[in-house]
Amino acid sequence: MACSLSCNVVNLPGMGGIFRLAPSVTVTAEEIEEGLQILDEALEYVLKTTKA
Repeated sequence: MACSLSCNVVNLPGMGGIFRLAPSVTVTAEEIEEGLQILDEALEYVLKTTKA
């Protein structure tokens, strides 16, 4: 939970393993790249800290 808050990720109970990405209509390529980098880091963190 703390990691998601620090990365500005909202977790909605009842959605299972589903999350949505909704970038602004005026998003730049650089902002998309930054967002994908954050998502990649978050997924790596989850894979390292959860039990298989």
